[in-house]
Amino acid sequence: MHKIFANTLFIGKQYVSLPSCHSTNDMLMQMADEKLVFEGTVLKADAQTRGKGQRGNTWLSEPSKNLTFSILLKPKFLKPHQQFDLNRIISLGILEALQKYLPHETIEVKWPNDIYVNKQKIAGILIENTLSSQAITQSIVGIGLNVNQFDQLPDGATSVLKASGLVFEIEEILEEIIHQIEKYYLMLKSGERSIVDQSYINHLFQFQQMANYEDADGAFRGTIKGVSKDGLLLIAKSTGKECSYQFKEVTFKR
Repeated sequence: MHKIFANTLFIGKQYVSLPSCHSTNDMLMQMADEKLVFEGTVLKADAQTRGKGQRGNTWLSEPSKNLTFSILLKPKFLKPHQQFDLNRIISLGILEALQKYLPHETIEVKWPNDIYVNKQKIAGILIENTLSSQAITQSIVGIGLNVNQFDQLPDGATSVLKASGLVFEIEEILEEIIHQIEKYYLMLKSGERSIVDQSYINHLFQFQQMANYEDADGAFRGTIKGVSKDGLLLIAKSTGKECSYQFKEVTFKR
């Protein structure tokens, strides 16, 4: 355990780097429960044996070539119904960091928890919150980013190497990501929610574009109109019907 990341105020001041673990989210949550870490702690693993995605999905990552890490936050300034604000600022932090390394590529946020480069997935986010009746008392933010992996990427996925043709230092990209995440986190904490909301919409994948989707009623064409304050995806179907969706209630189709 050692301290790095001089360009941040609190994220990354406590840094744990492991050769492997089952899940960085699980490990960091256990350490937080045991009072071994404080807010802003970053835990990175070169390899995860049971990396988790949203609601049980699996994150596939080639050891030592990608970023798999978790951040401990304590956003007690947020109420339970504001949980999606964390998705917004984490997504924007990753996106802005990637713009430094992929300045000529199209980088977008795919609702609710992925980052796309040129319409291919490059990163995934898993946020696990602990709630009281009045606030979000703790958040474990898990991030998986494809960096230097080129072969054996899942269908529809890309990496920084694949998009740029360049190999990057893993911890250089990590430092940039946590710097940008902290910037957006502090913006949210200081009440600049409207700026965060607008930036999120400006980078939202398929916003205001007619595209193919599928919900419980079957396949349809529709246009994303936005995301509600509490994180519901708003789609206007080609039939004129306007719908709102929670995660996994709608599927993006090619």
